[in-house]
Amino acid sequence: MSRVFSAKKKTGRPRVDSEAVNVRLERPALDALDAWIAAQPEPRPSRPEAIRLALRAWLALGGVARAPRARLRKAAK
Repeated sequence: MSRVFSAKKKTGRPRVDSEAVNVRLERPALDALDAWIAAQPEPRPSRPEAIRLALRAWLALGGVARAPRARLRKAAK
């Protein structure tokens, strides 16, 4: 008798070329981040997405990375 095995479907976030980086923010920085998020148009970015956008913008200023999406440039005006 043969057995039929089906591949177990994986749930959750798809794999991407990334690595988790955990940081602890002091309250003033967290409050400023939350205020920036609140000022964004819907759909507002999550805290992790806001931090990614800020990091991309900072790296782009230094010429290390390409500029972030238009969303951040529009918000800065």
